[in-house]
Amino acid sequence: MEGTYGDFTSLMIKLKNAAVVMGAQYVQLLAFIPPHMDAYCFLDAYSIEAIAYRKSAPAQEPGTKVDPPGTIP
Repeated sequence: MEGTYGDFTSLMIKLKNAAVVMGAQYVQLLAFIPPHMDAYCFLDAYSIEAIAYRKSAPAQEPGTKVDPPGTIP
């Protein structure tokens, strides 16, 4: 769960940046809560709940050498 002051656009930028840092390839948005009145006070923040996904690397055959990322064979 992540909350931030601002607007929807800045919240989505923050979500995309967090996904890039985690190495995610796509994000599933589970919940979006705009600023709203709670039982006794106004909650003035946008909140989101999301899951970041990354596809796994293709399986290697036993005995094959895998070069580390960023190396040139």
